[in-house]
Amino acid sequence: MANKPGMVQGKIRALPVTAEQLDQPLLRRFLAYWESVRGDRRWMKQADLRPEEFAFAMPYIALVDRPPVTGRGLRIRLVGEEIRNEAVGYLRGRLIEDIEPAWYRDHLIQRYRAVFDSGETSIEAVHVVYDVRHYYYHRLILPLTIGGDQVDIVVVATVYTEPHARFINPEDHLG
Repeated sequence: MANKPGMVQGKIRALPVTAEQLDQPLLRRFLAYWESVRGDRRWMKQADLRPEEFAFAMPYIALVDRPPVTGRGLRIRLVGEEIRNEAVGYLRGRLIEDIEPAWYRDHLIQRYRAVFDSGETSIEAVHVVYDVRHYYYHRLILPLTIGGDQVDIVVVATVYTEPHARFINPEDHLG
């Protein structure tokens, strides 16, 4: 699907970082909560989620449902007010596949499907160039299971960082 006429062009790059490299205390705290509840299981169970225990992070969290084996269906189940984006279509109840611009949509599909497929937590430093603006944020993509046999939902936690954030070096810029 091509960008709509008049749609602003951009680029996006996600670099893996370690939990220790997260600049955002909120993300470190949410990841610690996640890991403590998950325990020694591969994935946290949806039934174990207690929003009152991570209310501090709710404005920065989205839940995205597992798509069908083939086709569309990455549905945004929930999206916090700090990461909700009406301009691109990152809204509760919408499909990731309907997000515009295409370069952003394709990036999200690739990153979310990677976690659905691998079942591995993803911790990332992200740099976005959108028109003439640069955005930097750290993102967690965490696997969640309903029955324990597959990843059914990904929990996405995103917090913007300062432009000079560590772990995005000058050579990593999109230029």
